[in-house]
Amino acid sequence: MKNEKKFKIICHDTNIKLSKSKLTFQTFGNVSQRLDQDHFIIKPSGVDVARLNWRKYPVIRIIDNKIVNGKLNPSSDTPTHSEIYKMSKDIGGITHAHSKYVTIWAQSKKKIPILGTTHADYWDTDIPITKKITNNHIKKDYEKNIGKYIRDVFNGRNKIKNCPGVLVVNHGGFCWGKDAVHSFLNFEILEFVAETAFKTLQINKNSKIEKHLIKKHFSRKHGKVSYYGQKKKKFKIYFFFDKKNDWIKKYFQYLKINKKKYVINSTFFQKNIINRDIVFILGFTKKIGKKFLEKNNLNLLVHESNLPKGRGMSPVQWQLLNGENKVPVKIIELNNKIDSGDIFESSIIKFNNLELYDEIRKKQGIATFQLITKFLRKYPNIKSVKQIGNPSYFKRRTLKDSVLDFNKSIKANFNKLRIANNNEWPSFFKVRNQTFIIKIYKK
Repeated sequence: MKNEKKFKIICHDTNIKLSKSKLTFQTFGNVSQRLDQDHFIIKPSGVDVARLNWRKYPVIRIIDNKIVNGKLNPSSDTPTHSEIYKMSKDIGGITHAHSKYVTIWAQSKKKIPILGTTHADYWDTDIPITKKITNNHIKKDYEKNIGKYIRDVFNGRNKIKNCPGVLVVNHGGFCWGKDAVHSFLNFEILEFVAETAFKTLQINKNSKIEKHLIKKHFSRKHGKVSYYGQKKKKFKIYFFFDKKNDWIKKYFQYLKINKKKYVINSTFFQKNIINRDIVFILGFTKKIGKKFLEKNNLNLLVHESNLPKGRGMSPVQWQLLNGENKVPVKIIELNNKIDSGDIFESSIIKFNNLELYDEIRKKQGIATFQLITKFLRKYPNIKSVKQIGNPSYFKRRTLKDSVLDFNKSIKANFNKLRIANNNEWPSFFKVRNQTFIIKIYKK
């Protein structure tokens, strides 16, 4: 699976960090890391993680808790983690522990009251606790039912985005975050808040905090107009189009971007593009100079072939002429050699071999901007791979490539007819030095 090594290492390192912290003892506690929409990685059951290799961590399918990779039994809390992951796709990691003060509150069957601004920086209300688990739910599917009881906490007023963790009655705590590391950090905060609330109430059992102070502290860190910490940099993106080959520009509408993350511009002129984070160079049939490429952090283009096979010009048209109906599309880095850069993202365009020129261009244009959207959602946390294998090249198409074979059937000439541009370079044939143009349309 993609990024499996990376996420297994993150999960392992965070479990080691948990084992060395004051949040747990012996082999109690576990951390998991979401691998993708449908799978996560979790600590094996009852092991000393300091002696364990990250490769041994099992991969679990969220829908049914099935082990899809690994031989060691996963943590007994795996079904609970699965239920928590089902709550939101934004949950990327989970930490479970039986730290001292979190466990004290859980055993007392009491939620942790919000008493101070440290608490309000992370939760905008009391830290909730699950209901008492019934005898039937203990006897059957106990761990899965714990997860369901946690999910029930959010069926009312509580919001997941305002609550990075909960207490489980008589048990301990679970925290989550955008990844395993942040879930562990949230558990450290949970334990600190549990301890300070416990000791505060020993000094003053009537201690309270005003609602407007809670709102202020939570919103300055997590609200729409938050101002805590450093502002995230907006990446500057430019789309550089060829004025003589600008057909693709009309499909720009299919680009879906996060305006909080990117500043997007487009141009036909090189002079407008200096010191940009990413430049997408689209529709160009001429070589881009080295000096221009050096001005920007990352220069990318979209090429439609199974690279390194099919470098060069008009790859979609050449592949359709060869009878292909599935054409690979790849985002690659632009360098000084034709279409030889590292590959960042890939997809497939599917054809039914009946599309005419405008329909082919439409599919190509939509696929281009959908693939760019996919790339930008991951950037900058995206890695490239080298092209592997011996390259082949498509030549530049000329008028001669639109010549029909007068001695062959329409069926034999059909692919040539359908990829031709009726306005700029229509198909044609010659008889006695006379040129006859054929344009094809759908009824």
